[in-house]
Amino acid sequence: MPTSIDITPSPRILSVLGDIDFKVWQCLCEIIDNSIDSFNSETFNNSVLSPNGLSFGYKPEIQIKLPSTSWSRLNANNSLVIKDNAEGMTLESLEKSLKAGWSGNDPITKLGLFGMGFNIATARLGKKTEVITSTKGSKEFIKVTIDFNELESSGHFNAPIEFIPKKADEMQKHGTEVRITKLKTEHLKPLFQRKKQREILGKIYGRILLQKEIRLEYDSQKCKPFEHCVWNENRTGKSSSGPVPAVIPINILLDEKKFCTTCWNWLENSESNCSVCGEDSNIQKRERRIKGWVGIQRYFHADHYGIDLIRNGRVIKELDKSFFYWQDPETDEMELEYPRDGFQSLGRIVGQLEIDFVRVTHQKDTFVTTSKDWRDVRRAIRGDGPMQPKIAKSRGFAQNDKPIAQLFSAFRSAKAGVANLIPARSNGQAMLTDPYIDELIENFKEGLTDYQSDERWWKLVNQAHIEPIMPIDPEDPFEPPVEPVEPDEPDEPGVPDEPDNETKPDHNLSQRYSLDLFGGINITVIAEKCFSGDHKNGFTVKLGGPILTFTYWPLSSVFKEKLLQPADFLINELAYHFHTIAQNEVSEIPITAVELKLREKYFPDLHPTLSELQRKVAVFQDDLIHHFKSKISSFKINISIINNIELAEIRKKLSQNENFDAQQIEQALEKGEFMSYASFNVLKALTIEHPQLVFDGDFFSKKWTSKEMDTEMKNDLDELQSFLNDIVWFNENSSAPTGRLWTARTIRLSGSIQILEKWRV
Repeated sequence: MPTSIDITPSPRILSVLGDIDFKVWQCLCEIIDNSIDSFNSETFNNSVLSPNGLSFGYKPEIQIKLPSTSWSRLNANNSLVIKDNAEGMTLESLEKSLKAGWSGNDPITKLGLFGMGFNIATARLGKKTEVITSTKGSKEFIKVTIDFNELESSGHFNAPIEFIPKKADEMQKHGTEVRITKLKTEHLKPLFQRKKQREILGKIYGRILLQKEIRLEYDSQKCKPFEHCVWNENRTGKSSSGPVPAVIPINILLDEKKFCTTCWNWLENSESNCSVCGEDSNIQKRERRIKGWVGIQRYFHADHYGIDLIRNGRVIKELDKSFFYWQDPETDEMELEYPRDGFQSLGRIVGQLEIDFVRVTHQKDTFVTTSKDWRDVRRAIRGDGPMQPKIAKSRGFAQNDKPIAQLFSAFRSAKAGVANLIPARSNGQAMLTDPYIDELIENFKEGLTDYQSDERWWKLVNQAHIEPIMPIDPEDPFEPPVEPVEPDEPDEPGVPDEPDNETKPDHNLSQRYSLDLFGGINITVIAEKCFSGDHKNGFTVKLGGPILTFTYWPLSSVFKEKLLQPADFLINELAYHFHTIAQNEVSEIPITAVELKLREKYFPDLHPTLSELQRKVAVFQDDLIHHFKSKISSFKINISIINNIELAEIRKKLSQNENFDAQQIEQALEKGEFMSYASFNVLKALTIEHPQLVFDGDFFSKKWTSKEMDTEMKNDLDELQSFLNDIVWFNENSSAPTGRLWTARTIRLSGSIQILEKWRV
């Protein structure tokens, strides 16, 4: 009789891992975590980094490269790439890293934990993963291919490995590249929400990116490290127990206990062996320490408040609001304590807490809140008792003096002014929301230098001493009642009107610019548009070291006469300024080459490249197809306008790709269920024949409501036909030999695309 059975799982287990509901950003983070752990490794730091910082001109980078297509055209042949220039892996470490369930990570200092994250993430994104890695000084790249379909069909876990010799100039290269193909397109739409994904990653890794000086790029653009917009630590509020700083630093040592690094179990100090795994050699003394800060945000918000919970520098839970609830020890019911007291459900208490000793879930999207460690964190940061003194007293608790309770007590009042750090309007009344507040927030997020300190907010707070024109409505202490409008006094005769010196920030142009050509040089642009007066050049430039202030007059005749945009002039000034700062380092690089790099990186839409035009055309075509699909059930398509050659091609594709028989093909044609296989020529014909399908307020913003076509509608339709003809020409000639006529027509196409984009909803 056998004494054991083999429970080695089927290789299909790796593919099944992809069914675990990881969001796209979670998948990316699992791979990024591995890169950051490699940057943090002692071996790497000793070989690449000097004791005082980065050496040898080395700059840590992690790049996420998206497929060069739109989501709607994404297919299994496209690839998603995540690469770094970190330590790289030896064959032994690579094998361990790819083995499902194996984890050699130190659970105290590393981000990677469970040995499953990489497999889950890659399986969720695609069915084939290639890992190419190399250490510094090694003579070869190691490549491992994991094809889930092949593993499953073969019945074993053996992934093929290749050793690729390095070229002479590659000997010092190091790092790891993860290339994912056979993409699961149904999961990947969020990938193409580029701005949103950059914001997510900037929030999750903000502290690490700043502290480690790691550059994280998403689709060739830098993920900006997120920072909270809080009051300076020298600002204070007042509670019954005295002044409370607007930002309270946290460094609380709970205790020091024994910890098993094998099974991650905490031991009592009297124990010598782990009570869970019996291990005695991997027992370490470890601090249970809470580090970070809690403080007051400069603005109120309905959602953006709460505490970021962090493990080893990485945000695990963003804006956690559980600290604002009091749990009744008798009933276990949770009672919301903040925000309340007339703040209209708006909050402003924020913070960041490093709680490395608290265990996280396998998805690394929250901490395990049922553990004693978590309860100890809550007790230290918000206290056991209610934060409201009267309620605490009535329920038998002493006054709560924990950090969040201090902030709650000191900044609880709804009255505007310096005592509560609440901005005021020009009449002295409290101002929680306002377009100017929104502008301050946006400029802070954009990283504009003049908006990082709280000085502008402090001026608003100090307006509270102004006597209100009318009494505050007790029902709404934040919004003043509508004031009667006083008639304007007549101007004095002979006195000219004061010019309207209205200047507004241009958030599209205002940002920090950098190019690989210039290493670590960054230039911060503060762009403003002025609507009063004029300037002979249409713009002015002021330089102050790495800061360039660019003011332009959008109504200036310069822009109309030159047929150029403000960005064209800014690019020229930036290129010259980069060149001036760099001087000897890049004297051989022409300024025009710098301009070209700036256009490619920051202004791809200004004068699109051929590849960018191809992408825009593809996106427009995809959008048109999807729109027709959504409308087709309620609209009768006139198939007769499609020529026989196009119809034959559609029939062929329906037969080959859908396995339709002749009857099913004709039904699909009749019902319009063929759009996925329609060429742009077909889409153009259908659009011109049925313009109501696109001029419906959903695809194009303009909506035709009348049955009869008026002059304006005819003109719109004629324009649309011209734009579509340009696309047809481009599809047929984009790979044709270039010439003056070809270039002229391509430029015209660029204009057509721009107008179509303006027409879109």
